[in-house]
Amino acid sequence: MLERFFTGYPFFMMRNEGLSREKVINFPLLMTAYVALRRYGLLPKRAERPMNRWGHETLNAYVAANLPECDVVFALSSSGLRAGHPAQQQGDCL
Repeated sequence: MLERFFTGYPFFMMRNEGLSREKVINFPLLMTAYVALRRYGLLPKRAERPMNRWGHETLNAYVAANLPECDVVFALSSSGLRAGHPAQQQGDCL
């Protein structure tokens, strides 16, 4: 059973995913800014990659610091490395 769903996006972007609000933990500041700036052409090309990476790294650190005890951790490769270490220490599967 799903314990938590961590996302870098605000909940309104997840509303069609069928997840209960109580299970979704948002950390949207950087990813929302990144998406909005790109969408409106306000993010310089040279800043796209670093800002995207920064958004994933901060989400990753947040998840690692707030990971509940669980049996399985599923993460995309760009944002799961730090979260994977506490999961492995808990004896969880990745």
